[in-house]
Amino acid sequence: MAPNDKEVIMTARRLVVGLVFLAGTILLVGGVALAATTYGNGIYDATVEDSDNGMGLYTARTGDDHPVTISTGDHQNVLYGGTIEYPSTSWLTVRSYTSETDYYNEDGSPDSTFETVQLDDYATVEATSATATRTTYWLNGNDDPDALKIIQDVEVSGTTYENSFVDITTTVRNEGEEPVDIGIRYLWDWKIAEDDGPSFAQVMPDGPTEVTEQTYTAPSFQYYRIQDNDEVDSPLFAVYGTTNGRMPDSKSPDELMFVAWSNADDVTFDYTTDPTFDIASPDGGENDSAVLYFWGPDEESAITLDPGDAVIVSESLTAAPAGEGPPGRETATPIRHRTRTPTPEPTDTPAPPTATSLPPVPTVLAPTATPGGGSGPQISPPSTGDGPRDASMSPAIPGLLAGLLAIGALGGAVRLRARHR
Repeated sequence: MAPNDKEVIMTARRLVVGLVFLAGTILLVGGVALAATTYGNGIYDATVEDSDNGMGLYTARTGDDHPVTISTGDHQNVLYGGTIEYPSTSWLTVRSYTSETDYYNEDGSPDSTFETVQLDDYATVEATSATATRTTYWLNGNDDPDALKIIQDVEVSGTTYENSFVDITTTVRNEGEEPVDIGIRYLWDWKIAEDDGPSFAQVMPDGPTEVTEQTYTAPSFQYYRIQDNDEVDSPLFAVYGTTNGRMPDSKSPDELMFVAWSNADDVTFDYTTDPTFDIASPDGGENDSAVLYFWGPDEESAITLDPGDAVIVSESLTAAPAGEGPPGRETATPIRHRTRTPTPEPTDTPAPPTATSLPPVPTVLAPTATPGGGSGPQISPPSTGDGPRDASMSPAIPGLLAGLLAIGALGGAVRLRARHR
């Protein structure tokens, strides 16, 4: 997919979402409009989908107080879609090798050699703090072959530029009575400034800048750098992703890949890189890059969860002006090759994960959120962003009911997808 094609499709999607947002704002009397929720700590903002297709999808941007925002005069993407507060291109897959099923939270229909299950019907979304949102996908009792509880925590952590991160933590627990072999995949999509295909370089220890697809098996470097290279004045800034996470009980990834987003987005799980495929050069054919994390990338390396067992995987994002390096250089020492972790007992008020605590598994009696339903957690974002996805309040205007209902129906029927076929 050419970068301009992706932009056209995303612009069309944003137009539809904006119309639906306007309709919902006017139609709900004293209620909250249907929208993803944006929250943050002033350094970073995260947006999580909590009331539409793709429940639990997320994106992130620099906040009002981030040095990059201040120097450029605008919020900047940490993940694609962050500046407009629209999550759609970064997503999660949990694979069951036992039942040959891929469970994913993306809102399209990616391909797989396994059966595929989109997770909206199993999702509940809740705020766990002013800067964190938890999405729980509970498959138990829903006629699925795997009794798994999948918990995704998206947290903006820290209080200063030096110690702030966007943390993405996933806990998978086997609630059934038989062992389940699983794999986990993260897909993170990039856009730095106007560059949809930024370059990749390993950091601490440092490695060469890469513009072609790469695979790193059991990566030992601490970070990787995603940096724009399209403009005369590039690089403008850099996003840094952790490689082995900051959480001490998080399992380290078996593989990390630098990939073409359009190809990786077309499949739920399996991927093979082509080291001759240029995905990040300004004059390359693709110029649209992403990163894949794999835990249990094949059946031989699968994570075995006995009944009651859980595994935790967590990776983090931070951003810095070009040439400065990652601001949060101190990370917790990961536990490598850990196949399972003890599951913490549920608590009445679940707390978001930190570098010294495990995410509790909340008690959920049944999934209550369905695609297009529920209002989700509402948190006042610390930033003053002008994106179309901020939650807002508005009285009904009876004269516009019919037209707005039609717009809402159109928005539900015409949800375009940024996918190369």
